[in-house]
Amino acid sequence: MDWVLIATKAYDAASAAQWLPAVRREDTPVVVLQNGVEHVERFAPYVPVERLVPAVIDCPAERTAPGRMRQRGPSWIVVPDTAHGRAFVPLFRRTNFDVSTGDFTTRAWAKLCINAPGAISAILMKPTGVIQIDPIPELTRGIVRECLAVGRAEGAKLDDAIVESVVDGARKAPPDSLNSLIADRMAGRPMEIDARNGAVVRFEVIDTGIGMDADTMKRMFDRFTQADSSTTRRYGGTGLGLAISSRIVSMMSGRIDVESQLGKGTRFHFTLPFRINSSPPEVSAVSAKGLVRLGLHVLVAEDNAMNRKIIGVQLGELGCSYEMANDGEEALTTLCTKSLPDV
Repeated sequence: MDWVLIATKAYDAASAAQWLPAVRREDTPVVVLQNGVEHVERFAPYVPVERLVPAVIDCPAERTAPGRMRQRGPSWIVVPDTAHGRAFVPLFRRTNFDVSTGDFTTRAWAKLCINAPGAISAILMKPTGVIQIDPIPELTRGIVRECLAVGRAEGAKLDDAIVESVVDGARKAPPDSLNSLIADRMAGRPMEIDARNGAVVRFEVIDTGIGMDADTMKRMFDRFTQADSSTTRRYGGTGLGLAISSRIVSMMSGRIDVESQLGKGTRFHFTLPFRINSSPPEVSAVSAKGLVRLGLHVLVAEDNAMNRKIIGVQLGELGCSYEMANDGEEALTTLCTKSLPDV
């Protein structure tokens, strides 16, 4: 075949890949039409990266019954501006799809900002109209802001206005429309949330110091820059701390920013994206007796009888003798009337 198009769910990558050896040649491009932003990573184990074409697709349709679909609006596809991407566009010339090349990173993250709040509907098992109920709009804004922060850290050019745009779009959408997350959950299938779940951690440092004006904030992350650069300044430092911090956060795919008002103080904050490891880390087998020296005498204060029994078995396996106390008061009595334990 000249082209292979994959339009499966994100969690079906491995099963879909089993078909690839039978339907593609070594030089056949594979177009991955999926939600999310990890199209290439999902199929890199099965197809040479130079043959993969990630594609962002928006086709607002829903399955209303077996063999019946409802189209809710126009459809479009965006692919990277590469040789394969440009060759892919003409394939849809005589269709109703608007297919183009462009800034794929930005379009992919913008689409994810739109899709991400769909998890709220899926969790509540309610159609899009749930956006009309407080506090759903604010929850939606929070999800989009997190997605926006990670997207910018990944190089996407996203405007703050996308937050309200997503909320407004949901409010104007047909109130009875359902997303695929709800359909998957109703059918007992895995949800795409499971395939790309993660966390964005936000850190903040706030002070009530001298504050900064807008011009100073613009250069605050430059090297050897301080808010007070006069020779008589009251505060020390080299002006390198924030520059180094900014570099470290950037290397971790995060974003750092500052908010400040003169005379009122400053708020520095940064976000870091973390993936959730779906497989437990490998732990080499270690002999229990090698972890604790033999001969320790342990005093345990525990009010649950079953827990006392379990702890006793574990301490015995570690070669320790032990004495149990039912609560803290009994433990104190033991310490005062008997020889002190090792632990």
